[in-house]
Amino acid sequence: MVNKETATQRKRRLEKEKQKRQEKLSQESEQGKLIRLEKRRKRLNEASEEKRNAERKRIRESVAKIRLNETSEENISRLEQDRLRHALIRYSLH
Repeated sequence: MVNKETATQRKRRLEKEKQKRQEKLSQESEQGKLIRLEKRRKRLNEASEEKRNAERKRIRESVAKIRLNETSEENISRLEQDRLRHALIRYSLH
């Protein structure tokens, strides 16, 4: 049997947890705060790096799939467009 809490009980429980967290943070030293925030920043950076890597992988796989299915004429056309684009970039930098 699952013991479900009512909305009022949940609200009280969450409020108590919030108060405990605020008390703990108010008693935290400056050094403790800096360490806690640095850990948080590191966690966020790692998570965003994982997302970027996942997106890069998805794009690489998509491009590989498209290139696998292209005809020889499409391949030649794409390579020629790449050459032109790179030439334009190279000459515009000088």
